[in-house]
Amino acid sequence: MKTNSQDSNDTSQGLWITALGAAINIALSLIKILVGWTGHSRALIADGFHSLSDLATDVVVALGLFYGSRPYDADHPYGHKKIETLAEFTTGVLLLAFAVWMVVSSAQALTGRITEAPSLLVPLIAAVSVVSKEWLYRRTIVLANRLQSEAMVANAWHHRSDALTSVVALVAVGLAQISPSLRLLDPVAGIGISILVGKIGFDVAYKGMHRIIDTAPDPQIIERIRQVTIGNEQVRGLHKLRARYLGRQIIADLHIQVDPSLSVQEGHTIASQVEQAISAELGNVYDITVHVEPLYAPQENRT
Repeated sequence: MKTNSQDSNDTSQGLWITALGAAINIALSLIKILVGWTGHSRALIADGFHSLSDLATDVVVALGLFYGSRPYDADHPYGHKKIETLAEFTTGVLLLAFAVWMVVSSAQALTGRITEAPSLLVPLIAAVSVVSKEWLYRRTIVLANRLQSEAMVANAWHHRSDALTSVVALVAVGLAQISPSLRLLDPVAGIGISILVGKIGFDVAYKGMHRIIDTAPDPQIIERIRQVTIGNEQVRGLHKLRARYLGRQIIADLHIQVDPSLSVQEGHTIASQVEQAISAELGNVYDITVHVEPLYAPQENRT
């Protein structure tokens, strides 16, 4: 299990990269909207509003990390880690909502008429956006995987979706400089990218929703817990194994059966060994409860 100091350090790193992302999003959104407006690029304006949606998810994730790391209290005996899961779900919904808006906006653009070519400053800003947001994605996803933070993973993918839409703006503006007849490629590509972003948002929101309602971890994780438990030679039986997520960590409880001639102290020692073995195997464990029963208990379940 993680110590309080380790968890605090993880939270500080998560807040740092999220704050950096927020600062970049503020700058990019203002510059892209301004340059897009003055440079006659609807693609860059839409990309600027996408950066604003990134800023919203930065705030959501930061709040989730900050409040989710608060220790337990009398009203919240399991702590506040589900706030991060709620932040993950909210980030997914925002991604999905943006994708729907972009599909509608791009479809409407297909029926319109674009008469002015974008200025040469537009592709430069789009290129800066691609590089900065892809860099931010890579830094965030590495840290998110190390911290096992699904909310940060969701936010990292939001950074990449912004980089992808900037690529669309960059390509569309470049083609528009070549030939006015190619300007309609911008909304067509926008629809394709928006569908991809919507799929990402749906997956993130779906996973967050399932963790909120205490859906069990993957069967592979349950099997790892089972194998580690029965690997203790003192454990004669195992049943009622359950697990769920609390934020990015796992809570598990299980019943083990032992030799009925063992003392209470010996049974307690075996339970502690099982708890430590499961924690070492999984790493991201918040709490484990092991109930000890005699092997020949009445109406026992030996599954």
